[in-house]
Amino acid sequence: MINKRDEINNQINQASRNNEVEQQKNDGLHVLEAIHTNSIKKDTALEELQTKFNSQNELISNNKDATTEEKAAANQKLSRVAETTHHAIEDAVETSQVNVEMNKGIDSIRDIQPLAVKKPSTKSEFEKAVQSKKAEINQIQDATQDELRYALNQLDQLHETAKNSVNQDVQVKPQALEEIHNHAESQKERINVIAEATKEEKDVALQKVDALLKQAQNIINTVSKNHQVNDAKASSIEEIHKVNPIALVKPQALTDIANQLDAQRIIIKNNQEATIEEKRLQ
Repeated sequence: MINKRDEINNQINQASRNNEVEQQKNDGLHVLEAIHTNSIKKDTALEELQTKFNSQNELISNNKDATTEEKAAANQKLSRVAETTHHAIEDAVETSQVNVEMNKGIDSIRDIQPLAVKKPSTKSEFEKAVQSKKAEINQIQDATQDELRYALNQLDQLHETAKNSVNQDVQVKPQALEEIHNHAESQKERINVIAEATKEEKDVALQKVDALLKQAQNIINTVSKNHQVNDAKASSIEEIHKVNPIALVKPQALTDIANQLDAQRIIIKNNQEATIEEKRLQ
């Protein structure tokens, strides 16, 4: 009976959805066999997926042509694709399905890049304005060649200053957003490996992490001072680390199994027609 109890408990711990836990509990109560799955292939696939995710996230963060907002949009898309693929791999029941979902997810992640529009557009508009101004200067009839050359040099200096301003590697907000994003992904990984929680309970926690991440991005994108960015970052990371699944279904199922076993032991113990040896075999 002890072995059967351990077997049933393991089956409940391996289930990922509420209805699966309930089914495993009922199967255990009726002493039925349950399906076991080999998680080695899934673990390997999830590890490869995470490696590709981290690599692509770094590429996005280092894209100099994209603004903070454009990078944040790409990172959000990256997180959605990674999470969808993670669930697809978890739900797969055959090795071939795991491979298909992993490859599809990695290909999708590889295709995600920031849609860099703002900086290139600004540079193009400014370049046109500079060229127009140069043409205007060159048409001035009353200026000497030296005066024209001086004016054009001044314009070139202003042009270079403006380009450097557009290309400036802004650090505080991007670094804060990246740090929050990394903490969010780390917390998601911890949530996904909690054995006591069902898939539905994990999904609720993952959605809360995403909501906190989005809230942090909105706050950081609207504030204007370094200390405001740092305060928002610290507060967001603290809240993200507090998020964990509320595991109820599996513990309750395990309790039900334990109660049923205790009740069965009492019935066996009180069976007057069975010998001590026969009771022990049960």
